[in-house]
Amino acid sequence: MHNNDDIMVGLFSRKNQVKNDNDDINEIEVLYDKFEHQMQFLKKKMENNNNEFGKFNGIVIQGNKKMNKISFPTANIECSKINLKSGLYTSNIEIDGIKYNGISIIHENKDLIEMNIFDFNENIYGKKVSISILKYLSDFTPKINEDYYRSLKEKLKLDYPIAQKYFQSK
Repeated sequence: MHNNDDIMVGLFSRKNQVKNDNDDINEIEVLYDKFEHQMQFLKKKMENNNNEFGKFNGIVIQGNKKMNKISFPTANIECSKINLKSGLYTSNIEIDGIKYNGISIIHENKDLIEMNIFDFNENIYGKKVSISILKYLSDFTPKINEDYYRSLKEKLKLDYPIAQKYFQSK
């Protein structure tokens, strides 16, 4: 049997526990509001034409030509360290002063950008180019194995019309 003092101590402890839980909830709500605000800011920044994820200069090198086999040939541009999330991005490439649109494939912590250039079929090996990464399309981070190119082809099929629509709206 409990006496009144035990009950009061129990209620006080429980009240403090609830108060602490509420404080934690309030703190989480404040952090969530800050996070949501920051995400809205980043979204606006990404949608703004004048803001890019980055501009990279590099030289087009010969790759393994496996992307040709899945009907999405890419220019492989060797550039300095790319600090972007792995995925697919809309991008522009400038070759000999002319800009072309396309989709770039970024692999995290790599010194290479693969870019499928829309409506382009020229030999540009050894050329210096400049790539502007414009808009994040989707995540793509599978391990490179036999399913990699099949998975990438499916992903590109989904993102290709989205990228084309993006450039048509500009």
